[in-house]
Amino acid sequence: MIVVAAALITLLELRVAVTIAHSRHAVYQLPRAAVITVLAAGAVATLAAIGMTLVPRPRIAVMVALVAGLAVAGLATVLSIGLLLLPVAVVAGFAIVPMLRGARPREWGLALLCGVPLGAGLVAVAIVSTQPPLLRCEPGTITESERAWWGGGTGTSAGSAWVAPGEGSTGTITAGERTFRYACRGTTLVSFGTPS
Repeated sequence: MIVVAAALITLLELRVAVTIAHSRHAVYQLPRAAVITVLAAGAVATLAAIGMTLVPRPRIAVMVALVAGLAVAGLATVLSIGLLLLPVAVVAGFAIVPMLRGARPREWGLALLCGVPLGAGLVAVAIVSTQPPLLRCEPGTITESERAWWGGGTGTSAGSAWVAPGEGSTGTITAGERTFRYACRGTTLVSFGTPS
């Protein structure tokens, strides 16, 4: 169980570091609340992973983490894949019941205390840290990502939609109520910011 906990902690810390790196770039449009949420969720989930190695029945804590992770992911994506994840979380929750036979209330409580924050924290960190940038320069085109779930609105752009290989492209993109000017050279985003 120590190896599993160490792997989860490493994964959490790497994803938190990625989120911090993304927060320094305007093109990711990460609100301060999202970064703070990732830092808090990463810290709590790390403590839960450490605690999981100390509980009498760590397998129950792992199953609780799985159910909590599925439930949080289902709620976060309820308008898409969440409709499939929520029933899976319910079925997985019922699958834990046989594992609890013979477990004392203290063991059950410790499994919940470690499993719920671990599963929920992993999902929260993963959702924020894997968000693509608002705009990407790709061979021959500019690709935009929707960020409506952060409250930033869907991006709309003005500028060249097709970029000739080796040439640059400039334009503007509006996300929510803010407009940003961008410049691409090939597949490299060379500038992104508010017009002066």
